[in-house]
Amino acid sequence: MRKTLAWIAARLELSVLFLALPTFLSMVSMLQGEVHPWQGALVYGLALVYGGLILWSPMQLPGKEPLPVDRPTARRTALRLSAVVLVSVALLILSSLITQGSGEGKTRLPYFVLAIILIVALGTGGALAERGLTIDLLPVLRRRQPRRIVYVLVAAFFLAMLTFFWSNLFSGVIDSIGRAASEAAPDVQSAASSFSVENPLLLFVQLFIGAGLYEELLFRLGIMTIVWRLTHHWGWGMLVSAVFFGLYHISPLSGISTYNAASPLTAVLTSFSMGIIMGIIYRYRGLETVVLVHGLGDWLVLMLLASSAA
Repeated sequence: MRKTLAWIAARLELSVLFLALPTFLSMVSMLQGEVHPWQGALVYGLALVYGGLILWSPMQLPGKEPLPVDRPTARRTALRLSAVVLVSVALLILSSLITQGSGEGKTRLPYFVLAIILIVALGTGGALAERGLTIDLLPVLRRRQPRRIVYVLVAAFFLAMLTFFWSNLFSGVIDSIGRAASEAAPDVQSAASSFSVENPLLLFVQLFIGAGLYEELLFRLGIMTIVWRLTHHWGWGMLVSAVFFGLYHISPLSGISTYNAASPLTAVLTSFSMGIIMGIIYRYRGLETVVLVHGLGDWLVLMLLASSAA
């Protein structure tokens, strides 16, 4: 009996699949979009692979012995993270030139530079703090296991759908709070229109870097892990990082702060709730998964909004 219960408990992630598919179909219906036959076949094919991986070998985060932190290690970590950020900045600039981005970026340049400095500083601090934990939060980067890589790539879509399901759970309450505070309804379409959807691949690169990579390095690897290490409890790290994640979206550091100006409380609460689910994904699936889920989730929303507005 115990073995049976343990087997079932280890595969509770199947519930993500059962929540994700109806969520995807309801999103398409709500936005009056259309799923082409090949897209449907792709989604259900991924569902079969995802379900098979969970049944065959659930992807728990591996444990590890706390790793030492010395000056050479700190220097190497800072240099590697800086290199990743600089390369991604170059990719963002290149994609912006290709899509002929607006001049708004020039007026935001000081904030962008400040954000990059914070990402490198807090990301480095978080990476060093993670070395002291007994859970491997960088399982793909450290172990490079093909099975885990496939899992992350396949699971990202359904975990992204889970974030939409999570958001809908709280949207009614958050909207009510916003109306009680006499806030205007968030202008989602205007915010979405600031992104170019003419080239979906370039848009994905931009969101993967700007939202997925940068924000997760800053808030999950950075703030959440540092607080987790200091308090010895991941829940406190999740809450603190979610608070800062919410405030970030009404600060000049965020690319959509202008669109949140009319409904700041709603924006903070919405982003806080998303910070909670991202923190849970980070805790149980690691950095690589949450980066991909974050970037892919934002991309899917924009693409669906674009298709509904067409």
